[in-house]
Amino acid sequence: MRQSLISPNDRIIFGHPTIGKSFLKNKGDNRFISLDDDYASEINKMVKEIADKNKVTNSQVKNGGNEIWNKEYNEEMQKLFNTAKQRAENENKTLFTSNTNLLKNNLSSFDKIINLTDEEFEKRIAERGAKYDVKQWKEQINEVISKANTSKVITTNKYLSDLLNQPTEIKPNEV
Repeated sequence: MRQSLISPNDRIIFGHPTIGKSFLKNKGDNRFISLDDDYASEINKMVKEIADKNKVTNSQVKNGGNEIWNKEYNEEMQKLFNTAKQRAENENKTLFTSNTNLLKNNLSSFDKIINLTDEEFEKRIAERGAKYDVKQWKEQINEVISKANTSKVITTNKYLSDLLNQPTEIKPNEV
């Protein structure tokens, strides 16, 4: 049976970091809302305010720990997520986010979860010149995804542009 990997009925999607959301947004693609890109100014401002208030770095604010600044960041991200969900509904668009805590805390809200293989993720992060622990980050993502309904998970080495544009005869969790 031919079907799109991502259907118009899929309204909230976890788009794995490095899947290509920002690339499409930078190309002017307006078919979807990307929390990471469309709300980048709000996120950056909020992160800076939390970092300055707590005298920590921006990275520390977002590192997923249990310190007060991480909790505040996650609470503010949840508020933005809720705002973006409402906007997506009002504009009849799909919302993408790559925030692992939002996925974890709202798992049942996600219609699809795009998961890159470990090897592909490490390759793409290395191409970006990242200097942080990619394996630990990917393990955190995988742990959350392992709790999701497998029918929602698309494991792939492709980019978002491929997944949005090409029908397939493959079951979503076997891409």
